[in-house]
Amino acid sequence: MRAVPKIVEAQYLRDHVLRLQFADGSIEDFDFESMMHGKMSSALRDLEFFKQVRIESGGLEWPNGYDICPTLLRYHLEPAHAEAV
Repeated sequence: MRAVPKIVEAQYLRDHVLRLQFADGSIEDFDFESMMHGKMSSALRDLEFFKQVRIESGGLEWPNGYDICPTLLRYHLEPAHAEAV
């Protein structure tokens, strides 16, 4: 069984891209642009708001309560799924 991934650090890089460090030591850059299609996530289009990301229980969360679990991010970072985001 695979361990549940946890994010331990999130660093803003540019536009809507964050560098994510996972508890297993892996580091991945993720572009969130493709995930901004719902009502709550639309606030992330504002870069100043996007930069207010914080880590909560191993996942990412923004001040409006929008959150993304690390399992979903890890799934989209896998090469077989990276194009489907």
